Amino acid sequence: MSTSEGTSTSTLSATGLNHDGAIAAAPSTITYTSTTPDAGFVVEHAINNGSNDSTSAKGVTASKIYADAALETKVDADSNEPRPPKAPQTNCTDNTTENLSTLRSQIALEMNDEFIECSVDVFFKHYLPFEPSEAAVEECVLRLLCKDYAPNGDAGEGFRPKQAPITPRRCARINPLHKLDDNTGHPVLSEVVPTVGYPDTPGLRFTDYMKRPGSHGSVEKTVFAPLKTIADAIGSYSETCDGRARNNFQYLHCPQAVISSDIGNSKSRIDACFSNGGSDFHTKYIAVPIEQNVSAADRDSNNRRVVSANVQIMNDDVRRMFTYGMTFEGDKATLWYHCRSHSAVSRQFNFVENPRLLVKVFLSFLFATDEELGYNPDVTLVEGKKRQYTFKIPSSDGKSAKFYRTVKVLSEYPSNNISGRMARVWLVDRVDSEGNKIGPPCVLKDVWLSVNTLTEKEIQTAIFADIEKYCHPDKPDYNLASDPPEDSPQDALNAIKMRNAELVKSGEYKQYFLEIESDHAGKPSKAVLEGCAPVTRLFQNAHANRIASLNENSIPSVGSTPFIKSGQQCKRTFTPRKQYRVIFKEVCEPVGNLPTLGEVLDVIQQTLIPLSLLYCAGWVHRDISSGNILAHEVGSVLRAKLSDFEYAKKFPLPKDHEGSVDPKTGTPFFMPVEIMQNTYLYPKTKTYSKAVSRVWGLKEVMLRHLTQRKQTKNRKRTAVSVVYNFQHDLESLWWVLVWSLTARVDHQPSRTWAKQIFQHNDVPTSARLNFLRPYCEDPDENAQDLQRIMLPSISVLRYIVDALREAMNIAYSERERGYMLRDPLSYAIIVNLFHSAFQPLQNFLDSFKGTPLLPSVPGDGPNSVEPMDAPTAPGSPAVSVAPSLIPGRKRPYPNIGQTAPSESFRPGPTNEDIEATLDRQRCKRVKTQDDPISGGGSDAGDNPTPGTLTTGRQFKSGTRSKTGGS
Repeated sequence: MSTSEGTSTSTLSATGLNHDGAIAAAPSTITYTSTTPDAGFVVEHAINNGSNDSTSAKGVTASKIYADAALETKVDADSNEPRPPKAPQTNCTDNTTENLSTLRSQIALEMNDEFIECSVDVFFKHYLPFEPSEAAVEECVLRLLCKDYAPNGDAGEGFRPKQAPITPRRCARINPLHKLDDNTGHPVLSEVVPTVGYPDTPGLRFTDYMKRPGSHGSVEKTVFAPLKTIADAIGSYSETCDGRARNNFQYLHCPQAVISSDIGNSKSRIDACFSNGGSDFHTKYIAVPIEQNVSAADRDSNNRRVVSANVQIMNDDVRRMFTYGMTFEGDKATLWYHCRSHSAVSRQFNFVENPRLLVKVFLSFLFATDEELGYNPDVTLVEGKKRQYTFKIPSSDGKSAKFYRTVKVLSEYPSNNISGRMARVWLVDRVDSEGNKIGPPCVLKDVWLSVNTLTEKEIQTAIFADIEKYCHPDKPDYNLASDPPEDSPQDALNAIKMRNAELVKSGEYKQYFLEIESDHAGKPSKAVLEGCAPVTRLFQNAHANRIASLNENSIPSVGSTPFIKSGQQCKRTFTPRKQYRVIFKEVCEPVGNLPTLGEVLDVIQQTLIPLSLLYCAGWVHRDISSGNILAHEVGSVLRAKLSDFEYAKKFPLPKDHEGSVDPKTGTPFFMPVEIMQNTYLYPKTKTYSKAVSRVWGLKEVMLRHLTQRKQTKNRKRTAVSVVYNFQHDLESLWWVLVWSLTARVDHQPSRTWAKQIFQHNDVPTSARLNFLRPYCEDPDENAQDLQRIMLPSISVLRYIVDALREAMNIAYSERERGYMLRDPLSYAIIVNLFHSAFQPLQNFLDSFKGTPLLPSVPGDGPNSVEPMDAPTAPGSPAVSVAPSLIPGRKRPYPNIGQTAPSESFRPGPTNEDIEATLDRQRCKRVKTQDDPISGGGSDAGDNPTPGTLTTGRQFKSGTRSKTGGS
């Protein structure tokens, strides 16, 4: 019976239903009469038990009429204007483009081991924004049945039915928000009473899902459209739920909608979502992306889509601490949760047979606070600005706070894996609570740390305390050895301490570290409950679909995911993480972005000061890279600063410490080979006699004094897991030097060679191993290789590279063969030799400031370690260089690479002293027409002084501007 207002009635007689309300084999007939409120025509449907295809003369089913009407009259939240329906999903493949397919496969590969699976009950209690009470669910169910709820009455007498349980009315229209008018409202739920062989107990069904959805070729566009009405009815059943006000999010049905974002090229598609942005499907508005498929066979596709959507949201929206997702396959639903420590997925539940479960889920999403949906209350979007945020940094006592507004991103690298550190670095301004600028520029670092990990400020405070304790000449633990033998480890340790004594005594040593203005550690992510099990079957053939080599793509974030040796099994622990924000006063430039070789050498040499202080204080950094060595400009001078102490640890570690549990952290370009292999080197001793010392008898010193400490040969060697030690930090610094001399120089032979050495892989290449350990046949083979491939004007620096490599190999071998790995004194000589090897460069740094370096590719990795190709011919397009982080600083030589370097600058004899070689080469360098770097060409001065270095575009350090926040 229809009414003039457009309402509709229906009569339902059900027989042959099982106890869950599913339609059994016995014949049953539902006679349904509906009136569409807008069109005004009546259609009578006879729906037989086995088919949905019997229709009236109009030839459509009731579900299809309703779904199409719902799509046609869908209204945007903001404009109240109808929105045209989207194309049906079934006509689309799993990915609309090859790039999207590749991205989803890569995400599936990287996320495959990040999930735990739990029961629906556990997900409700532990992961949902909040678990609605049974009373709230019961009240909502009664409202959806169009029955009055009596909260103080008995459970059996708490409602007054407006209609017989077996005669539900068809829902044609419902108010979308906050209020359900009982006079015009229609039941979303229906009661079905089994009559054949089952107790007379009513079962619940959503009125639009009396049968399993998706039968007989239906498409997602129509099958899942009624979920919009169900969600609107749930959201409007009451103004509050368990004392919580209705939020601004609502369910949107949007098949194949493209998610937009401000960064990256990812354009994930979704079928529905909980959003507060209306028709604007931007990551900042979407709280819960939803994927839907009619067939259970498409579950893998759904899983990949919903996870890809959440990866895009977590990468783009800085405010997100965690996010949710839902997938539907036929009558089955699955819940998803993602945070920085792990991801969780519920077991499937049948929302048709158990509508109360879906009611509870929708209540939680629609009445949760923004914070419960994953939005961080301490980070707010700046109104009217694209991706600009204001960060609130509470004080340690929580009584006050500082505010910082982002100016630009300094470092941010989207990841295909939601779990991990997700480090972001911003240039920020200090502002007041009203947004008015009140301080100089500074740097904000936002990162997710393991919950038990010390923060950067805590680590720095501990390091400073140990430096003061062991390196201050007036402290009792200073302990200089009395009259040690010359060139002994004790003599080397004395030299290190005395060299830094005045710095420590005056407190000036702190200038080699970043100054922390403020910091704050947020709430930890959720822990994995007992009984939840890791699951890896969510993505079919995830490991088989490995995409092209990472060497040709992005660089993994530093420490974002521990590197695991290929084939190595590692039990995933899913340790909770805490969000940590720290403010640094200085605005610096990474050494990987410095524009000239002279500046790079200067900063690397200075970095040995904080590294030697760490050694004396008993700390290892464990993450030396081109992005963690910084240059801070003070006037016309660059001051090296060592940063990122998140992985720093005391050394030696306890004897019962197992190195195998330490993750491989850092950038593979600069990772020590022993850490990459998780194996100590142990080279054979008979090959040492073939090596020739390059600088001051470095090898003989190492061999003589380390061998004296060697223990008995009769001791049986056992397999030992690698523990990060002091020399590993020095090796990483050495790799930064080699990379700067080869990969960043505009010289094709050296760059081609460098590609074999520096790759984005946790397993070292054979070329990298052979370069570090040149003892197979000829010890001079690698030295000759460097001479052949290096830019001739800087090839003299190969002496330092060779000497340090040989010294490191001897130190590694003798220390490991002598069982001195945990003896801090055994590292004194190699630490001191690094300082001695760089000392001759002090007077020649200006000679290399005329050698420009290639800029790093923006956005290619956490340290931008992949140099950009420069134009190879005049007239080539301009190079888009990485922006300088130091305010006012401009990169010199924008047209580098347009002319070939001169061959006039050649290395000296093999046995020549390095200082004499540098002096000879400096005086011998001549000007040529094809070498602007050496002073020739049109840019040269008119009357260059004979025998001196001249550069046509020599960098004037005095023109640099001061940085803010010194």
